[in-house]
Amino acid sequence: MSNQFATLAATPDTALLAHADDLLPDATKTQLRFLAERLTEALRDILRVVESRNRKP
Repeated sequence: MSNQFATLAATPDTALLAHADDLLPDATKTQLRFLAERLTEALRDILRVVESRNRKP
């Protein structure tokens, strides 16, 4: 594993993506809903960061 990948794997969002990859093939409706909610939260967080960086001079 490269250092760059190891760094990415340690972030909460990439951990969530890895969990999604593992879960999706056999997920129940309840698990899919939970996963969709967490991924939506992560996307909101990313959008908030991008928007705040665009506002800085």
